[in-house]
Amino acid sequence: MLAEEDFRQYLQQQSINIGENWNEEFLLIQHLNELVTADFTFLHFVEQVLRAQASSCFATVGDFMDALFDDPLLVLKLPDGIPAQDWDVSRTVPFLYTKTLKTIRYPTGMEDRPGVLGLHSSGAVDVYLIDQPNYFPVVLKYSEDFVAVDDNLNLDTGTRIIDLHSNIPSSAYSSSFFEQLEKIETTELYLVSLTDLMNHIYAARAQVFEPNPNVPCSEECSNDCIPQADLRLLATGLSFDTRNDLTLENDFSSYYRIAGQQLLSENLVPLVLGRQVSNVNFYDWQRFLLGSYRLNDLFDVTFTHTVSYENFSVNGKNTELPAFSATADVNEIQQLPLPNLLLAENITEGDLFRYASYQLKLDAVVETRVAADDQPVSTYGFRRGVVLNYNLYCDDPQSIGLNSIALQATY
Repeated sequence: MLAEEDFRQYLQQQSINIGENWNEEFLLIQHLNELVTADFTFLHFVEQVLRAQASSCFATVGDFMDALFDDPLLVLKLPDGIPAQDWDVSRTVPFLYTKTLKTIRYPTGMEDRPGVLGLHSSGAVDVYLIDQPNYFPVVLKYSEDFVAVDDNLNLDTGTRIIDLHSNIPSSAYSSSFFEQLEKIETTELYLVSLTDLMNHIYAARAQVFEPNPNVPCSEECSNDCIPQADLRLLATGLSFDTRNDLTLENDFSSYYRIAGQQLLSENLVPLVLGRQVSNVNFYDWQRFLLGSYRLNDLFDVTFTHTVSYENFSVNGKNTELPAFSATADVNEIQQLPLPNLLLAENITEGDLFRYASYQLKLDAVVETRVAADDQPVSTYGFRRGVVLNYNLYCDDPQSIGLNSIALQATY
């Protein structure tokens, strides 16, 4: 389909996200019956391709639909480092890059391993592992914005939201919420943005509060002037901590090295664990799944990319291929607002807040790791920050986190 200029133009328009510095995902299952041209829907384009290039994987449209219902979160994605409006769709026929599950052979001196293959409509192939792709990319991958969830809050991968977010009330399973969502045909699954789903759960759990007003206080500790019942720790923003001056360059910039990980991973899915430690009351660990956030919203980044055109003989035909190069410079960390999420309450003098952060991938359950609360976390990917303690009573919390995911907090 990428060989057809009409489809490239359609994909470009669907990818443009006006006012944002990232591109929209093209969720295949959502666009099947949309018109690409005045006469052809997206599904018609698929049918045309299968008639011309049927394979052992997909011989008919029915085969394609069966596969799509098995993997409803497949998306086509123009990487966020390439502004969609800058794609010259009249000339640039992209390579389609996708992650492989089987071992593929790499050049001499490199270990054979699963990686990323780039496929071109001409038949040309690019093998991609640790450097940037050689050619202008469009990526086929699982959605990082959306999840497929049933009305028991189970993801299609088998992960249960209740295992990632503590104490979900029965009202979060309300039919009225799911009635607003798009249901996937032949399944009991609904499509929803992970961030929207978590905001719904926060509201159902009554986890959102207004901060205490700043009032004059003559006491040594300003919290002595606030009734204990009103003393709460609220997360108001999400960012990264950079108290180490080298962190931005040596750690966070790695998110933007144009490599296999960056092509496939453009979002951050933070899981936060918190436990209030008190001499007065006992509190268990609480888990907070925050949502799914674009890295381009968490970092101020300057991208540059170039496309040049090279002629090759592919399958006996002279073919123009779009050679690609890119750079990314991370300038600073940016903060995203959170909806005043309750982390701790009924704070008394001497209370501490124990904090741990994790970065998850939810596209398939293949890895189970033990978290700070000694309970398992099952995700596709798992990256842990440090475990820290904070004085809850008199210290202004401001930022919680050390060289990792950080929460801006207030009382």
